[in-house]
Amino acid sequence: MSSNQPSRRTVLTAGVGAIGLGIVGVSAIEFATDDDSPGAEGFTAKTVPAGSDPLVLVDADEIASSDTANGVTRTLLGAGQFDDLPDALVGMFGDESQSVIDPEAVGKMAFVGSETGDGGGAVVWADWTDDELLEVLESGGGNATPSESYRDRMMYGTDDASAAVLGDTEFALGTPEVVRTIADVWHGDADPVGGTTLDSFERTPSEATVRFSFEEIQFSCDDTTASDSDAYDAVTQVYGWVPASDDGIRLRLRVESNDATDEVAAAVRSDPGVDGDAVTVGHDADFVTVEYSPDDENSDFAGDGIETTVCAIGRSG
Repeated sequence: MSSNQPSRRTVLTAGVGAIGLGIVGVSAIEFATDDDSPGAEGFTAKTVPAGSDPLVLVDADEIASSDTANGVTRTLLGAGQFDDLPDALVGMFGDESQSVIDPEAVGKMAFVGSETGDGGGAVVWADWTDDELLEVLESGGGNATPSESYRDRMMYGTDDASAAVLGDTEFALGTPEVVRTIADVWHGDADPVGGTTLDSFERTPSEATVRFSFEEIQFSCDDTTASDSDAYDAVTQVYGWVPASDDGIRLRLRVESNDATDEVAAAVRSDPGVDGDAVTVGHDADFVTVEYSPDDENSDFAGDGIETTVCAIGRSG
């Protein structure tokens, strides 16, 4: 391979090209610079639609070796916004025998919820043929058939979900409304994600294995887990990441004013199930930190911690 040519991994995780979608001068995600990179260098707003909440970015190329990252991703994708995703996408982060996807063929995956309540979707950078895309789509049940041509690209559908080929190695899957909106953004004809969702997301390190941001996420919380503390009224956003070092999870509760961080941190520390020997709570500027240490005997520990915290502070939507 010439040193001037991009690696296969770079191509997989790079954004849409000018040839693939007819876009000139627009890249949906930055290119990696060398073969040792875990994929794309971070994330740019041109990748997913405005109002994407939750927003979850997973480095599928690295996640297989991280029990913590797998556990966190399983928890996040268990939210109601992602109920209509094909089983194979979610199955990648659980029992691999339940997924038809070869993880080595996938670069990065951006999972998004819709601001209109139309479910959710995913943008996947992968080395897939059309047949492999259909196999993933059909993993949720039903036979995939061509449903329409949208922006000169074929969309496929089952009773519950749709998929579209965005480019040579770029695909969208999810509810029909979300898939079409993703295609609109990639063509530059709809607004990309922004506001506090993107601002909070960009506070997470680009090299992290999993990165996420949301105002609300639809966990199935038990009514008894919600806190009675009024302090949580000051929490406006939740964001976090799993470090590439796999040494736990970093959770941040964004607070509407610096003056409220002491009270929010105190409330988190006092909530049953949140604080403990493996949990550290602190605060800095306009956010409260909640850090979960890995548990060698329970790979779901960090994911369970996110759900417990979100349910306690009432951001379960």
